[in-house]
Amino acid sequence: MIYVFLLLFALGSWQSGAKGEISQILSFIFYLLAIIILVIGLFFGWFNVSLIIFLIYFAFNYFILMRIFYYSTYHKYFKYFFLILISYGLLASYLLLLLGLNGYFVLFILWSTLSLILNYSKQQSLIKLMLYEERDKAKRKQIEFSHQKTIKYFILSSVSYLLSTYIFYILMS
Repeated sequence: MIYVFLLLFALGSWQSGAKGEISQILSFIFYLLAIIILVIGLFFGWFNVSLIIFLIYFAFNYFILMRIFYYSTYHKYFKYFFLILISYGLLASYLLLLLGLNGYFVLFILWSTLSLILNYSKQQSLIKLMLYEERDKAKRKQIEFSHQKTIKYFILSSVSYLLSTYIFYILMS
């Protein structure tokens, strides 16, 4: 039953990042089914409450992480937010241990990695669309140059966050 819930939750997350009205409707349906299965599972005792705490923690963590990434991929702010990313990795590890979610660490790292990869692919498709719509060659060169720097900072931010979270978790546990 837990695998059905996780599958529906993952499908809802995947569809929420896709474009189009149908994707948003599918995302809502997948999330709704996941919530229904979750409520039924909690009612009958099929799920552990720690799973719910983990899902809430992951959603909150992802929201905060995306706010930090919003600024860390700007070229002039990166050097300031690099230390914030490493500190946030430390905080994420500490909170996992503090909340007693040790058993979910591997899932946390996998979901974080997957969500960052999905975010990366979403950025790639948006840039391709911007380049397709732009007719001015000078403007296209500027967009391509800016995109290359942004992607470099995004990858560096992703790796630094994931490594700091992993290393601090291993050191603290």
